[in-house]
Amino acid sequence: MRKASTPQAIRNIEDFLAHALALEAEAATRYKQFAEQMQTHRKRDVAELFLRLSGMESEHHGKLEARAAGMVLPKLKPREYCWFDPESPESAPLDATHHLTTAHQALKIALANEERAWRYFERIAASPSSGDQVRRMAKEFAGEEEEHMEYIERMLSQAEGPPFDWQTDTDPPVAID
Repeated sequence: MRKASTPQAIRNIEDFLAHALALEAEAATRYKQFAEQMQTHRKRDVAELFLRLSGMESEHHGKLEARAAGMVLPKLKPREYCWFDPESPESAPLDATHHLTTAHQALKIALANEERAWRYFERIAASPSSGDQVRRMAKEFAGEEEEHMEYIERMLSQAEGPPFDWQTDTDPPVAID
């Protein structure tokens, strides 16, 4: 297994924006995948929530594209991204949901994603190898992730908690030969 890179390799705005764009694009894609999975399980309310989250990430991606207009950003291969984990910080693992996922649990997944993205940008902002401009922008992006966390926390406070241990499936699927 490949050791995860550190964000200390991000030293200029172009590298930083390339990473931020990938982070937002992957988050939007993953939320859309979760929405499709929830549609398959006939969980329309949860699917709609994931679609809303995907839309938020897509909107943020669009704003970043506008901000990067005119810049020449590096075209990074997947292994060249400086994530702490194998995947982008704001992208939950594909197996984070299943057919029992509730809106409450979906929001907890989203909150964990935003917290990872916040930590990622905070670590870049604190890195001595990042230039001043990168540190300022990373701090700004961390602040945006903090706003996203607050928004999701408000939604979470209004969402009904699961009436059961959502991960315990008392009627798991069975393969038929």
